[in-house]
Amino acid sequence: MQDTEQTLAETTNHNFDDASLYINRELSWLEFNNRVLEEAHDELTPIMEKLKFASIFSSNLDEFFMVRVGSFLRAIEADINEHDPAEEQLSNKSMKSPTKSGN
Repeated sequence: MQDTEQTLAETTNHNFDDASLYINRELSWLEFNNRVLEEAHDELTPIMEKLKFASIFSSNLDEFFMVRVGSFLRAIEADINEHDPAEEQLSNKSMKSPTKSGN
């Protein structure tokens, strides 16, 4: 019982507005898509598998721009200024190149 109370006390001390507690789904989606593209570039991957990975990458990127970027643009047009805890993550991270350096 005491352990439960201690855990509850520790939980109530957290600031749930802290952006570091959350994973930004847009950045996570882009990072996943980057890993898919890396598989397509891997020299050990058979050629047909490379084609499959490239197709998955392309499809994911199309969907990302249609859904996520479209949602951002609509929010901007509607002048929606709601605070998103993950917003700080977006401003603190730069967009990475979709390929590894040296490829």
